[in-house]
Amino acid sequence: MKTRAAVAIALLLAASSARATIRITRDGEVVRDAELCYYAAAGTENPFVQQFASSTVKCSSTLPAGLWNIYAREGTRFISPRVVLVDSRQPIPDIELRLEPAAAIELPGGVIYLTDTVSVFPGPIVPADRDLLPLRVENKKIVGVGPIVRLGAGETRRIDSFSRQALVTWLSIAPADLESLRTARKPRPPRVTANGKIAPLNPVTGTINIDKALQIFRGLAPGDVTLELSGAPWKHQEMRVAQEARVVATEQPLRLVPTSSIIVDWYAASNLADLADRLVSDCKPSKEQSAFRAELLKCPGFFDRERCSTISNTTIPDDQRSGILRFDDLQAGKYVLDVRYRELPDITREITVGKFAEESVRLPIEYMTLFGKVTIAGKEPPAPMKIDFSWNGPPRAMTDVHGEYFAVLAKPLIKDRVIHLRTCDGTTDTQFIIDRDVAPNSRLDIDLPSNKLVIEAVDARSGGPVAGALVRYGAFRSEEMSSTYYFRLAMQNDTPARTGSDGKYTVENISQDKTIHICLEHDDYERTCPDTFKMTSDETKTLRVPMQPRS
Repeated sequence: MKTRAAVAIALLLAASSARATIRITRDGEVVRDAELCYYAAAGTENPFVQQFASSTVKCSSTLPAGLWNIYAREGTRFISPRVVLVDSRQPIPDIELRLEPAAAIELPGGVIYLTDTVSVFPGPIVPADRDLLPLRVENKKIVGVGPIVRLGAGETRRIDSFSRQALVTWLSIAPADLESLRTARKPRPPRVTANGKIAPLNPVTGTINIDKALQIFRGLAPGDVTLELSGAPWKHQEMRVAQEARVVATEQPLRLVPTSSIIVDWYAASNLADLADRLVSDCKPSKEQSAFRAELLKCPGFFDRERCSTISNTTIPDDQRSGILRFDDLQAGKYVLDVRYRELPDITREITVGKFAEESVRLPIEYMTLFGKVTIAGKEPPAPMKIDFSWNGPPRAMTDVHGEYFAVLAKPLIKDRVIHLRTCDGTTDTQFIIDRDVAPNSRLDIDLPSNKLVIEAVDARSGGPVAGALVRYGAFRSEEMSSTYYFRLAMQNDTPARTGSDGKYTVENISQDKTIHICLEHDDYERTCPDTFKMTSDETKTLRVPMQPRS
């Protein structure tokens, strides 16, 4: 092949002083004796207006002012397989049209459509070695659909057979989404079907050229047809149209809305049924066993189960130990996956997924167990106790009549974690501060102090008792309020605790050898917090708290 000079075809735009360079190349080199071919477009709102407005093709080295569909050719041997829309009345970017071997189709009154480049060629010169779809066009409308053909370089074929009954739709995508699609990681083209199983004659095979791509169905019986667009990363869409005894074009396109997917590869590291059978977590265990479920949640801000909305959920068979969970049709953003099995603690995982992304997550469902005995000054508690290992609810465990317990936790207990212990009748309601990191699957005995603190609220002026004052108390590392282990409202039978008619309220089993902070609140008195103090494990202390009346 002889070397060609690197000369571009410079087009002087008739209605503008701007110059655009349209380069026609073959095998990476500029072709100087190629010519530019163009036919008119009437608009851009849909492919029919853009590509079927005119069948008159002109070829030259200049481009007059107007809205044109353009491609390039070199004689009858080479043609560019891509038709580009150009408005020569406006400044246009540089364009490169790459030539490939050509073939010829004799097609009176018709055009050739290439789905893979979203291009229409009025003929007879067409790209070789590509799937070509002959279409008969009358009055700017498709009236016949031929069979898919593929021609070798230099081959000529005449097409006379057309079906006059077909359904034509097209795909549409927003410009911003199309731009995101170009940088997405290996996106797959959508799957388009009619009535759930009939594929188009010319299915899309890529996502580079997808906007305004025609999708054409033949062989549909007259009557209602459901067109369906599906497959990640596209939002599922359906459209109902009526097939008639002619070529029918839908009035609206199938909209390509980008979505994302999350694929969760999960496995249970232990026998969940055995753990759930051993666990007693409440005073009155439910007779109904909750299902094994996985939920995908959308949460505003930090994770709070009560504030989250469920995007998708699925039930997992109880005997399944591993599997794949797939969540499709998701918007880009942050999600929380919540997996629950009966009364075992929830397993949660925060997942962030981008636009057009398919995020893969490996999720082990594994727990640590804990067992031991709860005592008060070395003696068995007077009644079974509920142990809350988290202030927000689960995980929980119950002691038996001897104080023995078995717990299942999602995370190990660490030093300074506070757990809450309470008898079912509320007579004992206290906290225990973990003094060391607790190894998984180990024993943790909890010995509560037997001390007693009597809080006595009195009027600072009269010295009389103040009844109905709310009591708050807590343990701190130091005098600083920010150093709290816990600071809570005293509760009695699930209601806030108040001083009695004698102005007294008793707190038992309070944390030993910690800085204790007490505060009293009353509508008629100023909030009062006396000096901090410490208690031993078995002392009884009376704290007199003068409260100043509100002026």
